[in-house]
Amino acid sequence: MINPPNDQYDLVKSKTYKDQGDLGISLLYEGYVNSENGLNIRNEPSLKSDKIGTIPYEASVKVLRRTNNFENLNLGNGRIAHGQWVYISFFSSITNKEVKGYIYDYFINYSVDSSILYDSLDQAKKSFSLDKQCVMDNASSNFIYSMQALVYNEEGRPSKVRIEIQGITDENSIFQRLDYFPSLWYSYGEVSCDVRNYFEVSSDNRSIEIGAYGYFIIWDFNMDGLEDFAVLHDVGGSAGSIYDFFLQQENGTFLREDSFPFQLSFFPTSIDFENQTITEMHPIGCCKISTITYKKIAKDEWELVTSTVEEL
Repeated sequence: MINPPNDQYDLVKSKTYKDQGDLGISLLYEGYVNSENGLNIRNEPSLKSDKIGTIPYEASVKVLRRTNNFENLNLGNGRIAHGQWVYISFFSSITNKEVKGYIYDYFINYSVDSSILYDSLDQAKKSFSLDKQCVMDNASSNFIYSMQALVYNEEGRPSKVRIEIQGITDENSIFQRLDYFPSLWYSYGEVSCDVRNYFEVSSDNRSIEIGAYGYFIIWDFNMDGLEDFAVLHDVGGSAGSIYDFFLQQENGTFLREDSFPFQLSFFPTSIDFENQTITEMHPIGCCKISTITYKKIAKDEWELVTSTVEEL
């Protein structure tokens, strides 16, 4: 199942304010289109306004101003999109011309400080929690996380999931939106709010029981003192589930780093901060267990320490 064209969504409700005008700012932030069908540009901030062009999937746009014209759109399958109309600039490689107009910002991915999007952090947090399948607002002292299925496969399982993160501290109030493409995910075909936080615990050296992981796990995986998260990619077989890891960057955003040794692999069972090592254990068949340990030798650099297979 694919997303319907974005001009076929039904308007659920709206809250409109006066357009803020130019604000004296030439660029607020940049983003890229996340709708596989492209994104329509309109003359005015409304679905009823005339279309003046279409921006291709994954194309970059420059957001010049926000309108404070918020609307909720019915995406089908019980999903609601919450966003606002923004005024953007897009350079068309087909016409070699710059096009300016209004787009609905739910269909672009971006990372930006919430002070650019909202008048206060409280307003940002309130808006963040609206009309979502899974809001993890008590999982962390530093961030609010959410997940929402966007596309389902023929078996009715999510094949594209929207992940959003809202920083909720004075040091980090960044909002980030990214799309995630799981493999074989949920048994019941919906997003799960099964979140575990191993970051906010007292022990420096932490370990968890094999298999007791969950769908969304918060931890400091690369031992840099920053909160990271992992998302279930595939439920896997008897050996265990497969995860993707998103590591927090110095600017407060999250990035899926291929350099992480267990990226798209089994979940680590222990992290030793003193010795800067991370270990993963998983069963092999009925009677063996595999143990792999990596040592962090520098930022984004890891060295294999041990890799063993032992009889149980």
